[in-house]
Order: sequence, then C-alpha cells, then structure tokens
Amino acid sequence: MAERTARKLFKKFRIGNFNLEDASRSAFDEDTLNQLLHEDPRQSKRELEEAMGYDHTTVARHLQKMNEVQKLGARVPHTFKDSHKNQRVSISASLLSRY
Repeated sequence: MAERTARKLFKKFRIGNFNLEDASRSAFDEDTLNQLLHEDPRQSKRELEEAMGYDHTTVARHLQKMNEVQKLGARVPHTFKDSHKNQRVSISASLLSRY
C-alpha cells in the first residue's frame, strides 16, 4: 500500500469513517466547459475553475483533451493548416541541407 493511501485511510479512520468504499465522483461536464468557452474565449483556466467548481488541473486536462490552447488571450482549437505543415517541412529541409 502506498504511503499516500495509508495517510488518507488513517485520516478517514481518525474521524470515525470506517467505510472502505471509494467515494463517488461527479462526472465532468464538457458541454458546460464548451458553453463557457464560447461565451467568453478569453477566460483563464482559473476563471473556468471558479465557474465550474473543479480544480484548475482538471479543467486544464479537459482543455488539453479538447485540443484547446490559449493564444493572445483567447482559447482557440490547436490545429495546423496544411500550409503551416508544408512551411515547416520546407524550412526543415532547407536547414538540413545546410549541414
């Protein structure tokens, strides 16, 4: 058993909770997150955390899963256009040909 698990169980037992079942977790609502992003794409992770009632790391994980990144203060989908991909290939090829 990991030390962290033992500490959590000891804390529960000390207050008189001897239930060994895992606590139920609420499901993360990505629809609400999408709605908040569409209302104001300039919200920070912390502001989204406060609006949704989740930890900022949970919000960050779901934003990453949705491929949303913050650019110039606004959240936008993280995608590359074909022109960007072609430009990267040509730049890489020219740099490789130098060496």
